[in-house]
Amino acid sequence: MKMLFSLLAGAILQIAPQQFSLQAYASQPTLFKVLKVIDGDTVLVDVRGNKEKVRLLGIDTPENNPGEEIECFSNEATEKMRSFVASQSVILIDDRTQGNRDRYKRLLRYVYLPDTKRTFVNGEMIKQGYAYSYRQYPTLQLDKFNRLEKEAREKNLGLWGSCR
Repeated sequence: MKMLFSLLAGAILQIAPQQFSLQAYASQPTLFKVLKVIDGDTVLVDVRGNKEKVRLLGIDTPENNPGEEIECFSNEATEKMRSFVASQSVILIDDRTQGNRDRYKRLLRYVYLPDTKRTFVNGEMIKQGYAYSYRQYPTLQLDKFNRLEKEAREKNLGLWGSCR
């Protein structure tokens, strides 16, 4: 069985290495409980009993750091993230082009909801105008995120209609 799973995983990755992560599409993926939304692109998650900060890969949201000027749409981005994941369990997927953690020791992950559509939270944040495509560290999803950002900007969605 283990060998069959390994062969299947290899076959899927050879067909479309940049579009699939077998765990993301597994029938029973591992779920992790969101404990807190920190901001529009960072959440606190229970990972096997450890509290881990997770930085959503490929997106960037306006900042609201203590002692600094609040950037336009930062509160809205945080609230949107809450609407997606607060008190939810999520699927966390890594990107082999990125490290496991950033310089702040946060896990770097794509976040999916375990709903029937497997809602891709990172992509939805950009698509709905609550986040930018983060180009500084190109991910496997960069082209998709750039496309979603362009569409949101053209439709004046979210921050694109409020922060000009």
